[in-house]
Amino acid sequence: MPKRRPSIPNAASVRRAAPFARSEAIPKRGWHDALVWPDTGILLSVGTNAELPSRFRDHFKSRIRVVQTVDREVRGHCRSRPAEDASEYQHRLFDAADFSVNQLLVGPAAFEVLELRDEDLEVIDEIRDQLRGVSEEEKKRHGGEAAIIAVVQRQSRGRNERRHILLTNDGGASVVASHRGLPSRHIVDVIAEFACADPDVTPERCLAFVQESTKVSAPPAACIPKRADAFTCDKSNNGCQSCDAH
Repeated sequence: MPKRRPSIPNAASVRRAAPFARSEAIPKRGWHDALVWPDTGILLSVGTNAELPSRFRDHFKSRIRVVQTVDREVRGHCRSRPAEDASEYQHRLFDAADFSVNQLLVGPAAFEVLELRDEDLEVIDEIRDQLRGVSEEEKKRHGGEAAIIAVVQRQSRGRNERRHILLTNDGGASVVASHRGLPSRHIVDVIAEFACADPDVTPERCLAFVQESTKVSAPPAACIPKRADAFTCDKSNNGCQSCDAH
């Protein structure tokens, strides 16, 4: 049987960053019943600050799902320490990966890692073709995002009626995931959820989290706020207007 062609066209010769396909159905404070699937970029972002791993774990609790490919990618970034004369970004990347692994992926409280099944592999190849078609980086492997989308699609075909959200900073991945029925959120959205859940997380602190995290992994530039008031809740006496509307 010939290989199914991806329904998303291949990229043009000049590659541009895909916009982030943001779901308007998800309120600022998120869906509290949804399973969340962080990709490698999100776990790296979370590893940039001493507070973020515990906030990530405490906020999403048992709703976090990590696929095997993402686990391996994050560990791969801290397998060997960069040379002293390596770029500042390489040192930041190593430190973020190392901290994320030690805080989230090892030890008695480590996230459970889901292994792939044989039935996922052909679907993953198809999804990776689509991801390459909308990616700004021609040589990017897209293994983690493709694996997440494939596993979620498989689970959604069964009796699992729960909602799912892809956590990714990759605009192209959000486009492909949306095309396949999986909504996405990026690290700025995740940090905004922390603020909604905990009034002690000030808008200024949120902006500082974003400024740190995006030095390692960032969503499209249009998603990154420049001012702290982007994290100010629109709450009123009757509740949160921007969230309760959903």
